[in-house]
Amino acid sequence: GRLILATEPIPNLLVQLPPRGVPITNPMLTIPGATDPGNRVEINGEAVTVEPDGTFSAVVKLPTGESDLVIKAIDANGRVGQITRAVNVKDTHLFFLAFADGKVGLLETQGYLEGAGQDKASDYYTEGRIAFYLKGVVKGKYLVTAALDTGRDEFGNLFKDLDDDQSEKLLTNLDPDKYYPVYGDSSTVVYDTESQGKLYLAVESDELSVLVGNYAFNLNDTELATYNRTLFGTKVAYKSVAESRYGDPNTQIVVFGAEVRQIHVTDELRATGGSLYYLSHRDIIEGSEQVNVVVRDKNTGLVLSRVSQQQNVDYTIKYQEGRLLFSRPISSIIQDDSIIDQNVLPGNPVFIEVGYEAREDSFEKTAYGGRFRQQIGDHVAVGGTYVKDDLDTNAYEMQGVDAEIRLGEKTRIVGEFATTEGTDALVFTSTDGGLTYTETTPGGVQTGDAWKVGLEVDIGEWFDKPDRYSFGAYYKRLEPGFFTSGNYLESGTDKSGANLSLKLTERDFFRAKFEQVTTDATAVTAETEAEA
Repeated sequence: GRLILATEPIPNLLVQLPPRGVPITNPMLTIPGATDPGNRVEINGEAVTVEPDGTFSAVVKLPTGESDLVIKAIDANGRVGQITRAVNVKDTHLFFLAFADGKVGLLETQGYLEGAGQDKASDYYTEGRIAFYLKGVVKGKYLVTAALDTGRDEFGNLFKDLDDDQSEKLLTNLDPDKYYPVYGDSSTVVYDTESQGKLYLAVESDELSVLVGNYAFNLNDTELATYNRTLFGTKVAYKSVAESRYGDPNTQIVVFGAEVRQIHVTDELRATGGSLYYLSHRDIIEGSEQVNVVVRDKNTGLVLSRVSQQQNVDYTIKYQEGRLLFSRPISSIIQDDSIIDQNVLPGNPVFIEVGYEAREDSFEKTAYGGRFRQQIGDHVAVGGTYVKDDLDTNAYEMQGVDAEIRLGEKTRIVGEFATTEGTDALVFTSTDGGLTYTETTPGGVQTGDAWKVGLEVDIGEWFDKPDRYSFGAYYKRLEPGFFTSGNYLESGTDKSGANLSLKLTERDFFRAKFEQVTTDATAVTAETEAEA
């Protein structure tokens, strides 16, 4: 007459979890555990690899805030053993390191005070230093990086002149010939608080980023109103999360202000087929260089591609000697699709474009500006650019507006207008790998306008066959006094052209183009090409 209760066995499951009620600071939680050999394990619905002896270890990404962590062990018969734990992941976690030191002394002086450089016979003196490093996530979405190093000074002067020049570097590079650190473990060296001043601050999120320190500033959204420098100052950028149907943010804004203690130089070297090139200046400021490999059209000089090069991957640089060494030879030409060409070296010419900062005594100027771009619905966008840069003895000013009408994924009409006064860099060109240079920076006050209209049409989109049939046309005018980054070789030209591309089958195609170039110093040059 006794009650007998029969139940299914529960698979064994053992896991190590944080204590109950203790917030977790890291959303990536490592969960080690064990179960019976042959069982399966799932954590929050994701399968986990189980070793033959039944042990396992998994890293789980937890959402910010409160959630349930569910771990299941499932045997061969489908029976389930389950552990559920409520966890709370903090939305703020920080790493902070700081130190301070100082001293206070009493200086007693007797005798001839003026000869000893003292005003008082008895006086206190102070000296100290404060430094900190902070990095972490605030409110789950703001990545904060900050650093301060006051340097050694009197107590009352530690926080004065936070923008005082503390370093000759803009972005740090470990030169193995200059510094040769050897680590016996897997240590790495990271510089994420680059600043010529005493203070560095960076706040980043999906929408907003604010930076006080050193940064590489690049305005390359348009063809005419471009600007590229490595600066010390403040940069603020905003990009809306909301996007158009073509993936463009509805609103983009970037503004900057900088103190410039060096001159900006641009070298354009014709690639020689080798890997070693010499820059026009020596004693370059560390971390200031921006290196690009540029391919220009052999007929019009238009930029066909500009590929940014990464330091210590694509090239190494010696700052004191002004020497650039690529990890591979840079070909002087890039083959085009033409089967027959009368030139000895057929193809499009390749150039190495290097912008960098060089020291100049008693030089301190300012630079500021910004750019905005606003979507008006899904199909129309307008933008504007402004830059003011007190380069060397002449001020440089650039203003630009642009618009885009988008009718499809790859069908659009673009228009640009820009005007400049002065030059944005000291420009040097070389045809022999940097052995000799010619300065092409124009003298006097230079003022000029430039405008461009372009059309790109993917006809295949209309018939649900994208990338099959496309057509394009453009007209561009750069007056003689117009100068921006990468456009100085095109000053004083009218360029126009049209192109057609037909992909007949997966293996057959037909392409044709017509281009015409008119310079202020020469006659009209026209080129027509067709190939199949």
